[in-house]
Amino acid sequence: MKKSPKKVMNRRVGRLKVMDIVVIVVTVLLVGGGLLYRVQSSTEKAQLCSAPGTVHRVMVSQDAFVPAELTVKRCDQIRIDNNGRQNYDFAFGSHEDHIDYSGFTRQLLAPDEYFIFDAFQVGDYVLHDHLRDKAKIRLTIYDPQFLVTQ
Repeated sequence: MKKSPKKVMNRRVGRLKVMDIVVIVVTVLLVGGGLLYRVQSSTEKAQLCSAPGTVHRVMVSQDAFVPAELTVKRCDQIRIDNNGRQNYDFAFGSHEDHIDYSGFTRQLLAPDEYFIFDAFQVGDYVLHDHLRDKAKIRLTIYDPQFLVTQ
């Protein structure tokens, strides 16, 4: 018994509809999950850092940070001032291996400009000048709620 072309066509259309629905559902889940993650991350940050902490000033000029090492509490802010005569392009991580840091995007800083960022992620980091890789600062960010005292 031969199948009519109309029935074969309907089955193909039915399969396409099912595949279309699967693709749409997967896309919605991926996009929705990403948005939900971003909302949760910013909400978590707002809840845990209800108010900015101390502002720590760091100067950069002549390819050097002053101080070269800085330890701050979580939720403090770090202000970096360019007191030099050249642009600096700051990034987290080593020159070869940049890392993501919550709330920080790579910053181009012209002479006499500054930027401020929140010290939100706990850990040890290096912030470096991407243009020349001479200026580096070692940042330690700790959470006082999790300090072990003896």
